[in-house]
Amino acid sequence: MRRRRTSEADVRSALTGALLVAALACGGGRRATPVAPSAVDLGVGPGTVLTVVSGEDDHPIAEADVTVAGQRYRSDVAGQIRLSQRADPDSLVDVVAPGILDRQTLLRPGSTRFALWPRTSATGLNENFTAVLVYTSAGGAAATTGGIPLLRLPAGVTQVVIVPSAAILDDERALAAHVDAAYRLTTATGGRITYQLANSRPASGVVFESRIDPAEETCVQGFRGFVTYDTRRGEITGGRIVLCSEDFARTGTVTHEMGHTFGLRHSPDPREVMYSSFSRIRAVDFGARESLAMALMLQRRAGNRFPDNDRDVTTSDLSGTVTIACP
Repeated sequence: MRRRRTSEADVRSALTGALLVAALACGGGRRATPVAPSAVDLGVGPGTVLTVVSGEDDHPIAEADVTVAGQRYRSDVAGQIRLSQRADPDSLVDVVAPGILDRQTLLRPGSTRFALWPRTSATGLNENFTAVLVYTSAGGAAATTGGIPLLRLPAGVTQVVIVPSAAILDDERALAAHVDAAYRLTTATGGRITYQLANSRPASGVVFESRIDPAEETCVQGFRGFVTYDTRRGEITGGRIVLCSEDFARTGTVTHEMGHTFGLRHSPDPREVMYSSFSRIRAVDFGARESLAMALMLQRRAGNRFPDNDRDVTTSDLSGTVTIACP
């Protein structure tokens, strides 16, 4: 039998028929009823592993009592727990273990690792030191130890720029003190935050201008210097450093004031850089526990409350100006 030759018209007819069948299968060519996208479930399912570690050295913490959404667990030697039931997003999380500050936080999307703040450390850091250095108000009779929220540099920021005034740039010793202070801050943060000097203000970033001004009211009151910084939602966005004389601008007072730009308050130890008053025994370099506190601060959200609670943080009321004066 003679085979019929397929023409271009036959091919077109076959394709048209196939498309028609497909259209009918999809609703006969009528516009499909839109389907609402399903809600994304941000909860954490059973079997999910959560890990608790030391914020100081990243070592796992075993035998920690971890409560997630009302369900209690005990961490193993790897610092891990395995959820036995689903937990909703923002479920309450409590972690209690010997040697750490009680942690109160929320189960947030993508957060399965919890670095904990040590209650004590071989560096000398302890609960009182943390309360004073990180969570104490600016000073004076109304100072409240442990009573203020954590104020810190913005998450993700890796650089702070210091812009000295023309008078400081022209003063060899004052400029050297600023260079030295920037180096010591960078070293104390383990390089996580780099402090750099610039001779003009950059267009963006966290910037502090530094100047000498004995006529400032705070200087007239007898202080060596002060820092004023702006905060937005608990994060330090920039400000100014004021040194109250040329002599003060040439000393370790610059390092102390620059420490405030990081968010540190005052140390209770007269031998440390961040002690409130200048003395001949005050260190020129940040000590081990000051450096540890800085590393731990970077692990916490702005607005964290002493001893270690970011569960009820409301950062909308943490915007404004803070001034810390130093005698």
